[in-house]
Amino acid sequence: MQARVNHRSRQLQRQVSEMAWAVPQVIQQRVGRMIAAGPMPSAVDQREFYRMGAEKVAAFQESWMAAGVGVITAQQEFALAWMQAMMTLPCQPQSINQLFSAGHAAALGVVGASLAPVHGRAMGNARRLRAGT
Repeated sequence: MQARVNHRSRQLQRQVSEMAWAVPQVIQQRVGRMIAAGPMPSAVDQREFYRMGAEKVAAFQESWMAAGVGVITAQQEFALAWMQAMMTLPCQPQSINQLFSAGHAAALGVVGASLAPVHGRAMGNARRLRAGT
């Protein structure tokens, strides 16, 4: 159980770290493009600006869907861990620790799943904008 918590924790840390580098780059590219476009953006700039807004809405929806599915999965995992902990009578410290580890792993799973769509879009945009397309 602890290995699963550590894996999810490292995965979440990696996602957040990558986003910490990618998001400022994307913002810099897009704000620079907005400034360069001025009050009359070209058709290419208009498509990019539309894409920017549409991506945010889509990523938000995907994130909420992933969080919902993650919460349902987490509830089932936590209920199973709780039932397993209660089956060991009297409740031993080891079973209580497993219960807390299951809750922690479930919470990390929900956060990671809801962050994944945003992470994917941010990383993709950073690569695409860096390439100049």
